[in-house]
Order: sequence, then C-alpha cells, then structure tokens
Amino acid sequence: MIKVRRIGHASFETPDLERQIDYYSQVVGLVPVVRERDRAFLAARTGPLALELTRAGAPRCTKLSFEVAANEDFADMAKRLAADGRIDLLSALPHGTGQTYLRQIILTALLSLFLALNKRRFELVRLAGKASEHREVLEKYSAYYIDQMCAAITASVLVVYMLYTLDPRQIERFGSHNLVYSIPFVWYGVFRYQYLVFKKELGGDPAKIVLSDRFILLDILIWVTVCAFGIYARHEWVPFVIS
Repeated sequence: MIKVRRIGHASFETPDLERQIDYYSQVVGLVPVVRERDRAFLAARTGPLALELTRAGAPRCTKLSFEVAANEDFADMAKRLAADGRIDLLSALPHGTGQTYLRQIILTALLSLFLALNKRRFELVRLAGKASEHREVLEKYSAYYIDQMCAAITASVLVVYMLYTLDPRQIERFGSHNLVYSIPFVWYGVFRYQYLVFKKELGGDPAKIVLSDRFILLDILIWVTVCAFGIYARHEWVPFVIS
C-alpha cells in the first residue's frame, strides 16, 4: 500500500486562465509566482504544493503528483503500479530528478574548470619561460589562450547558476523565487577571485585565496545566509512575476 501524504504538484488546462488564477489566488489562497502569456504557476505560502495553469481549448487535469513517505521505494512502487496497468515504469520516477542532477554536475564541472584554468594561468605568468620545467604540459598553453578560456568559462558559470535559480523545478521545490537574490553574490565572488588572479598574481592555491581574502569570506557568508533564508522562508520576499 502506497502511503500518500499530500498532493505535491497539479497541472490543469483551462480556456479562462485569468479566472482560474483569480480563483486559486483569492479563494484557495495560493500565491502567483510565475506569469506568462498562456501559463501561470502558483504555490502555497507554506508547504510544497504547486499548481500549473495552462491556457487551452477545454478544461482538464493533465498531471497530478503526490508526496509519499521518505522510506518509499520508487523502484518497487513503479513495478506495482505497472503490474496494475496504471502507469509505465518511467512515469513513476521522480519528476525532473535526472535533469536536476545533470545541471548540478555541469555547474560543478564548470566551477572546477574555472579554478583549474586560473591556476594554470598563475603558473604560466609566475614562472614565465620556465613554466614547462615546472609542469611539462604548460608548454602547450599560452597566457592569451588561457585568458580566452577563462572568459568563456566564467560566463558559463554565471549563466548556468542564474538558470538554476530560475528553473521552475527549483521554484516548485523551494516554493519561491528567493534564490535569485543570491545571484549578485555569486557574480561578486567570481569577479573578486579573478581580480586576485589577474591583478594580484595569486591563484596557485585556490583554497588559500578563498580562506585568506576577507572580502570573499564575507561574500560567501552573505551568499549562504541569503540562500538559507530564501529556501526556508517558503514565501516570496518581493512579488516576482514574469509576464
């Protein structure tokens, strides 16, 4: 027996989108978090409930998801539901899980590459013509080439992080857009790190840079605080509507 705790996410199609938004916000008490021309997302002020409304020719429910107990075995649940002929195995998997992990892996890989390239640049500049004696692979690099790669990777890190904070799945998961307010602190941290590498000629030990620079430490502290309050607040700090 599957123990369902509550509805987690529901999707409806409706020919009168504005009327449904008014109903769910004024009568039910949900909060509009994203508003597009033919679609809207609403969320509960407390709890994980999220509602998606899409403009269509006829009203119908297109999807319902449920929160189950933490100890439920999804693989076993999928087999039982499939055996009953209710759904297939793939549709029983947690919605968006693979895509969420993939984005996190990409962001981690980009950040690692960002640190590695800045370290290579430090070695090239500091050791000048003797760089290849220190590390043979450095003979295949030039400072200009690494600068171009750093510019591309820096932009990628910032864009991927911004997309992560604006991802509808994350908004649904945390119940608000509050993570977007952490974006400026990520920008500052990345640019401060590059300033120390390019202007102060640091970069040989990324951990030492982060732990010895008071501005980066303060930035990390503020970023963690904003993220923590944003995630656990479960409501919008400022009305955030995309039209």
